[in-house]
Amino acid sequence: MLEAIYNWLLEFEAGLDAEFLADEDGAVSVEAEPGNVTVKRYVDGGELRQFIFVVAFREDYGVSTEENMKAGQYFEKLQKWIDEKNAAREWAGELF
Repeated sequence: MLEAIYNWLLEFEAGLDAEFLADEDGAVSVEAEPGNVTVKRYVDGGELRQFIFVVAFREDYGVSTEENMKAGQYFEKLQKWIDEKNAAREWAGELF
């Protein structure tokens, strides 16, 4: 599943890494987070599952408010892109 999410997010961020956040400013990574994947079990044996992914962004902070807001602006753009993809029903791979 991480590969499908990674490939999907590459449409937004060409320099994306998976499971590794580089040290340089502007580095971006998608990472699978451990957790309880089963949300609900059904009597027929089926399950509703969730998978948690983190998009991490590295940016140095300094005295400039403008520079410090860069990360927030990045995530605002990412959220808008995800909202547009959801509205268009363009999800990662054939998983959804």
